[in-house]
Amino acid sequence: MVPRPRLVSPIPLLPDDEPLRAELDAQLTHELCKRGLGSAVALLPAVWMMWEVGGKQAATRPAVVAAFVAQLVLVALRFAWLVFLRARGAWSSPRAFVGYAVLSALVGIASGAIVVTTLPALDPLQRSWLTVCLIGIDSIAVVSMAPSPIVYAGYASWNLGALLWASLVHPIPGFSTVFPVMVVVFIAALAMMMAYVHASLRAQMLLGLKLQDAALRDPLTGLRNRRALHEAMTLEIARIERSRSQPGVREDAPRGLAFIVVDVDHFKRINDTHGHAAGDAVLAQLAALLLEATRKVDLVARWGGEEFLVVATDVEEGGSFPLPERIRARVEERLFALPGGKTVHCTCSIGVAPYPPAGADVGPGGSWAHALFEADRALYVAKAQGRNRVVHVADIASIDLAPPCQRIA
Repeated sequence: MVPRPRLVSPIPLLPDDEPLRAELDAQLTHELCKRGLGSAVALLPAVWMMWEVGGKQAATRPAVVAAFVAQLVLVALRFAWLVFLRARGAWSSPRAFVGYAVLSALVGIASGAIVVTTLPALDPLQRSWLTVCLIGIDSIAVVSMAPSPIVYAGYASWNLGALLWASLVHPIPGFSTVFPVMVVVFIAALAMMMAYVHASLRAQMLLGLKLQDAALRDPLTGLRNRRALHEAMTLEIARIERSRSQPGVREDAPRGLAFIVVDVDHFKRINDTHGHAAGDAVLAQLAALLLEATRKVDLVARWGGEEFLVVATDVEEGGSFPLPERIRARVEERLFALPGGKTVHCTCSIGVAPYPPAGADVGPGGSWAHALFEADRALYVAKAQGRNRVVHVADIASIDLAPPCQRIA
C-alpha cells in the first residue's frame, strides 16, 4: 500500500491516530487559510516599509520596480484567492491548500527578487533596515503559516536564501563574515520556531479530534453511536433532497438509502449462559463482521443493546440488493469466540426499509426517522415469524402490526 503523502504536515501520525489524518489535514488547511487572510492584509504595509528603507534608493533600476510590483500583485492575488474560497466554503479542501502554497511560494520568490535587485545598491545602514524588515515579515509568517511548515518553507526559503546569497556575493565592508553568519542564525531560529509552533497547534487540533471522535463512537464496538448517526444523516438527507430539488437528473446524483436494522437473536441467553463478558465479545465480533460485509460509503452504527443499524447509501430505489441477506448468512455461518476458549453460534433478524419510501416525493424536511421506524417494524415481523430472516417493509405493507415497542425480545 502506497503511503499517503503528507502535504499539510510533515509529522507522521501514530497508527491509532491515522484514521483522523483526513480530518486533521482539513482542519490545518482551514486554519492556514483563515490566518492567511489576515496576514495578506498585514503584508501590504510591510512591503511599503521595504520600499521606504531600500526600494526608493534603488528605484532607478527597472528590475527593482518590477520586483516590488510583482510582490504587490501576488499578495493581492493570494488575498483574492482566499476570499473566493471563503465565499465557496472551501477553505478545508486540498485545492485550497495547493493554491495557497503555490501563491505563497510566488510571494516568497518576489521577496527574494526584491532582495537580490535592491541590496547591492544600498549602504550598510540601509541593508540593515531591509534585513530587519525581511526577518520581521518572516517571523510573523511563522504564526500565519504555522498550520503547514511545508508552505512556510516554500515561502521563506526564497527570500531568506536570497538574503544569504546577496550577503555573500555583495559583502558589507567590515562585516563580510558577521553578516552572513547572522543570516544563518536567523534562518535556524525561524526554522526551530516554526517546528515548535506547528507541533503545538497540531497537537491541540489532534486532541480535539480525538475527543470529538470518542464522543461519537460506541466504546465497546468502535462503531458510530446514535449521536454520530444523527449528524451524518442530517448531511446525507440534505444532499439527497438538494439533488432532487434541482431540475434534470445527473449521473452523479445520489440515489436512495436503505435502513437495515440488525438484531441478535436470543442474545439474553448468551449473557445468562456464558456471562456478560461473552455477550460483549459477540457484539464486538458482530461489529467487525458488519464492517467487513458493508462498503466504506455505508454507515454502520450500534443503535443500542444487541441492535445495530446499517445505512446503505446509493441504493437503487425500489430495487432489491444483496447486502441484508449477506449479513444474515455471514452471521449464521460465523463461529463467535468467547472468553476462555469457548465458541457459540448466533443468528440475527433483519428489518429493511428504503428512504425515500417507494413512490413518495421527498421535500424539504423529509424525515429519515420514519424510514428507521419502518425498518424497525419489519424487524418486528422477522422476529415474530421465527427469527433468522430478512424482512423488507414492502413485503408487509398490507399487514396490521403492533408497534415495534411491543415486539418479541
